[in-house]
Amino acid sequence: MASDAERIKVWDLFVRVFHWSFAVAIIFAWLSHEWRGGGRFLHVWFGYGALGLVGLRIVWGVIGTRHARFTDFVQTPVNDVRYLASLATGREKRYLGHNPLGGLMVIALMLATLGLGLTGYYMTQRGAALLGLGRRDLQHLHGLIGDLFVVLVPLHILGVVWESVRHRENLLTAMFTGWKRPD
Repeated sequence: MASDAERIKVWDLFVRVFHWSFAVAIIFAWLSHEWRGGGRFLHVWFGYGALGLVGLRIVWGVIGTRHARFTDFVQTPVNDVRYLASLATGREKRYLGHNPLGGLMVIALMLATLGLGLTGYYMTQRGAALLGLGRRDLQHLHGLIGDLFVVLVPLHILGVVWESVRHRENLLTAMFTGWKRPD
């Protein structure tokens, strides 16, 4: 293991606890989505848990540590495209925090969670009429956003594996420990 002089703290405790708590909440919400009875109760509460976590992460994205802040990893569309082009040539820059595509993934997962949380809330509170939608429309939209997660999560995992291999750095370990090499 590298010494502290050869590593830098990138992911603070909040980001790491958020990441793994969010993953657990999403996994259990997804696993319980077809359950009946008490399982439905678990689905709703794991969904609310994920929604609450995203709310906290939004606050931390404004006031948190350097690499937790949105200003550190949310790029302009031009920079996102440049980064994507650099991937194609194998000359992408290594980032200590999230790279531009990682930043897009964070935003996509958060927006999808907000969409799931709001549609789920209105379904359970019989608020579809407030949105001008029928209950079935709201259920369909909730399901579509859930299906989006089934695409986003594997893309996120593939991105982590890709970056870990390309930059010879175990990002999974970094998300547990918070440490990365500085160069």
